[in-house]
Amino acid sequence: RPPSIDLAMEARLQRLLVAAAREGLLSSAHDCAEGGLAVALSECCILGGRGARVKLPEGVTADPAGLFGEDPTRVVVSYTPYVAELLRLRAEGFGVPFTPLGAVDGGALVIEGALEAPVAELAARHASALDPIAGRH
Repeated sequence: RPPSIDLAMEARLQRLLVAAAREGLLSSAHDCAEGGLAVALSECCILGGRGARVKLPEGVTADPAGLFGEDPTRVVVSYTPYVAELLRLRAEGFGVPFTPLGAVDGGALVIEGALEAPVAELAARHASALDPIAGRH
C-alpha cells in the first residue's frame, strides 16, 4: 500500500519551501518521494559535490523502511548555519516539523549507523545504475 498523504500538511510544507526560497534561506531542497531519505541525501551530495554527516532522527530506523521509505511530505533542505534559527522559526510559523539531521561536510555521505560512502563512488554508481538494464557493462 502506498503511504497516505496529509494534504493540509503537504500544502503547508510547499508554502514554507516557497517562502524560504524567496527569502534566500535555502541552499538546496530535495523531496524524499523517490527512494526515501537515503536516496535524497545521496542525490544531494552528488549534485553538490560534497559529503554530509547525518544522524537519523528519532523514529527513523537504519533499515530499508527507514532509509528508503517513500513517505510523503518529507524534504531534505540544506542551509547555512547563519539562517538555521530563522528557518526553524519559519517552519514553526507554517506548522511544519523541522528536524536538523547533520551538516554538509567532507567528501563522503555518512549516515550514522547505516552508511559511509565517498561521494565519488555514489556518483559513479548513480551514473551507471541503468547500465545492466540497457545492456551496457
